[in-house]
Amino acid sequence: MDFGPILDIITRLWDCSANRIRYIRHLENNLTLLQNARDELKSVYQDVNKVEVAEEQQLKRTNEVSNWLVNVEAKEIEVGLILDKVKALKEKRRTLYVGQKMPHARVKMLPLERITVGLDSSFDEVSKYFKDPSVGTIGIYGMPGVGKTTLLKKFNNDFLATRSHEFDVVIWVVVSQEVIRNKLHIPDEDWLNKITEERAIVIFNILNHKKFVLLLDDIWKRYDLLAPGIPNPDGQNGYRVIFTIRSKELCHKMANRIVRVECLAKEGALKLFEIKVGEETLNSHPSIPDLAKEVVAECRGLPLALVTVGRAMANKKDPDQW
Repeated sequence: MDFGPILDIITRLWDCSANRIRYIRHLENNLTLLQNARDELKSVYQDVNKVEVAEEQQLKRTNEVSNWLVNVEAKEIEVGLILDKVKALKEKRRTLYVGQKMPHARVKMLPLERITVGLDSSFDEVSKYFKDPSVGTIGIYGMPGVGKTTLLKKFNNDFLATRSHEFDVVIWVVVSQEVIRNKLHIPDEDWLNKITEERAIVIFNILNHKKFVLLLDDIWKRYDLLAPGIPNPDGQNGYRVIFTIRSKELCHKMANRIVRVECLAKEGALKLFEIKVGEETLNSHPSIPDLAKEVVAECRGLPLALVTVGRAMANKKDPDQW
């Protein structure tokens, strides 16, 4: 492939940009030179204009001298206008901001139960690690149904979406190039007709220049972030990844810090179950509260089981239905 035309275009663009930079950098010097040149020209003009004295002595100007004097007068007016414009621009510059900081990412709220039970300590632990700039990757692990996804959603809603932060983009995703593409608003011309590896490069180049938070839910195996184009957090580049996974072993291998989500203790389990059943049903018969405790014991503190069974029993007001 002949790179000559491409290099020629780059050179021309650079020359154009470089000239503008030089103009700005040397503005004061150029302005001084212009003023000095005007003053020198004015002095010469005054000397040449002394021919008027000679005219009074019956000598006559040449046409060349007359034209020169007219041109000098015109140039002096032109230079005066330029200096006035420069002065006005310098005054205006004092009121301008050189740049405006881009707004931080607006975080989308995720569907979540209004009340979560038993996740406060885990939430605080994730938040503590997230605030530590040296921690790039946080892993959340635990058995199925224990509340890992709920914790991740809670962190998104209660931490990222409600507090100020420095990140350009926050992505909640089941790892997919198309989902990431939509979140980053990658145009068709940079996406279509590209193979997976090329799309990964596009994603990488965009994220590599942003501070991002990636929230990955329900990873089943060790995942290579670079495969879809996600730069690896190293604790220094400002990237953050938080994921949920079942395996403690894989969590250790993939994360800088890990957080375990456990089943609820007896008190927390009963509270969650009672919330899902509702006070009306619990108070509908004297025997139901004790029956509820028996059901809670069978659920063994597993939040998913407590929520599912609790909702199913919400309208069961006859003890025989328990």
